[in-house]
Formats: sequence, structure tokens, C-alpha cells
Amino acid sequence: MRVVLSTISKFHTFDLARQLERRGVLERLFTGRPRWKLRGETLPLHKVKTFPYLQTIFEAMGRAGIERYPFRTELNWFCHQTLDGYVARLLPDCEVFHALSYCGLRSGVEARRRGARWVCDVVNSHPVFQDEILAEEYRRVGLSRRREDSRFLDYAAASYEQADMITVLSTFAQSTFLAKGVPAGKLAVIPYGVDLTRFHPVDTPQDRTFRVLFVGQLSVRKGVHDLIDAFRMAALPGSRLVLVGSVLRESETLLRRAHGLAVDVLGPRSKQELSHYYSQADVMVLPSIEDGFGSVIGEALACGSPVIATTHTGGADFFTDGVEGFIVPVRSPEAIAAKLVWLYEHRGEREAMRKAALERVRKIGGWDEYGARIVSLFRRLSDAA
Repeated sequence: MRVVLSTISKFHTFDLARQLERRGVLERLFTGRPRWKLRGETLPLHKVKTFPYLQTIFEAMGRAGIERYPFRTELNWFCHQTLDGYVARLLPDCEVFHALSYCGLRSGVEARRRGARWVCDVVNSHPVFQDEILAEEYRRVGLSRRREDSRFLDYAAASYEQADMITVLSTFAQSTFLAKGVPAGKLAVIPYGVDLTRFHPVDTPQDRTFRVLFVGQLSVRKGVHDLIDAFRMAALPGSRLVLVGSVLRESETLLRRAHGLAVDVLGPRSKQELSHYYSQADVMVLPSIEDGFGSVIGEALACGSPVIATTHTGGADFFTDGVEGFIVPVRSPEAIAAKLVWLYEHRGEREAMRKAALERVRKIGGWDEYGARIVSLFRRLSDAA
């Protein structure tokens, strides 16, 4: 079996490529990343084809904080379209073509024309669901938001219709596809693993501070506003809210809610540093409004931190409500606050949750488990061709 991968940037596709290479089935990896950024990726470079000409500019604009519309929207569209066309022209023979959504329509159709199976890889919820719920949420917090470009929505719909299989990362994401009419038989739920070599307990708290941790973009989508409101409602003496992640233009508005609270805004941190923050936390909270797969949940559990997560994070696929943490309704600061108070007041039970979290993450498995599951899917599709 030969597998070709396509991704606009890096994401998890490089981890998948390493799994496929170890199993002897990686034929080619196409990416929009420049070749100089591939150093240290431990992949055979002769199997990697890069098309970085537009994506490099797009990512540089993001790092510089340039978010001009419509230019950036147009550039994003052409990044995906040109990569798709490039892959369609250079696609080698294979049995399975696995492409990240938004950059695999033409190349996926070409792969099928040659007799290969096309797997459309989706990292979030259904894009129409995502667009609708985020439009509602921005109105709820009083911010404006541009709706998703209809070209991307049409492109995604055509991809879902023509692909042989759609992979999603959680049962939550799966439910949004089912609600939009995608047949259950076309969906496969295959969550990522946890890098247990990188995430594990490294420090123990040296003081009595009750630390509430958030890791992710400080954005409406991630529900930071609900967490800040919950932290204020809980009013826990000797507690701190630690926010780790990228600060966006909208973050300033959301962070105004934290005025007068004990809040640390730390910005992005490396994977190595994250283990320290997870290990120091008494609880990690992921209050997302929409999150196809909250990978930070697994990272926190691997470091022994109990987790509070909304129903829109894939948290229910990671842990059992009331054992390693709590699952709460989306858009409910009150529910988050109640769980924070409970954890604060029940130190013994909190320590039991820490131990349960470490035990649970061992059962989830690392990237090897993800690789085994997705290769099994590829083989089933290939054998049925």
C-alpha cells in the first residue's frame, strides 16, 4: 500500500507522515511549508514536495499581525487552490490519498480517477456549524466577525460529497457532520494521540496558590470570556488564573473582563514549557465554543492536571465526567464556576483526579496508537477498492 499526504502547512500531518514512514507506506508528503522549515522533521526529504510560495507570505503576515481584508482572505484562498492544483499535477501513483480539507478537491478527484481512495481530513467541526455558532457567539460578546468565505464552504461541501471517507477527531465533530446530513458510514472518528515523551509531570507546586490554567488562543472561539467570568463568579481566595497562548486583536476586548482579578497573561509558550504549567495547575479549563479536538486536554491529563472542558471540545472522548475532570455545557460560566469551587474545596478528591488523569492518558496512547488506527483505516479502504 502506498499513501500520499497533502497539507497546507504542518499541523498533525507531519506526525502522521512519520507514522506512515515507520510502517513503510509513505509514498509522498506535499506541503505548503518551505523546505528550510523541514529541518529536524526526521522525514526522508526525497519524499517531501514543498510548494511554499504563497503560504510562506500568508503565515508571515499572520506573525506580523497583518489581518487586512479582503487581501488576506484572497491570499488564503489562493494558497489552498494553488497547492491543490500543484498536487493534482504531480500526484504519484498510490492506493490512498489523504488530504487536509480545503486543499484536496482537485487532487482528490484526480486520485480517484486513477483508482486511489481519497480520505478528506477535517480538524474541526463541520464548517457550516462552525460558522453559524461563531457568528452567534461574536454577537453574544458584542464583537463583529466576518462570516466564512462562501468559496471555502462550497469547496468543503464538494470535498465531503466526493471523498471516499472523512476523518474527524472527536464524537462532537462527528455529531456536527451528521447534523448537516453527512452519512454516518462516510465518517471515521480517529483522535490524535498524546506525546507522552514530551508531556509528563515535571514539577510540583511549591506554594498554596490554587492555579486555574488555560492553554490556547485568547479568542472568542476558545471561550476565554466565559472562563474569566467563571473565575470571577467563583471568587476563590488565594487563586490565580493563568492564560497561556496567542493574543489576538479581539483578546484585548475579552481581557477587559479580567479587570481586578488575579490573572496572568503569559502569551505563547513552547511545548517544553507547557509541561511545567500543566504540572503546576490545579485544573486546566478548556471552555471552547467550538473545538473539533482539544489536544490540550490530553496534554494536561498527561501532566496530572484535572480538566474542565465543554461539550464542544471532544473532552468526552478523552476522559470520564467526574473521574479525571468535568464536562460542562457550552456557554455556561456558571457551570465552570461551580466545578472550580468544588475542586478548590475538595483537595483530597482533586489529588485522586490527578492520579486518575495519569492512568487515563496511558490508555489513550501516543502517536503510535493514532498511526495504527489510521493505517488500519487506509488498508480497509485500499482492500475494498
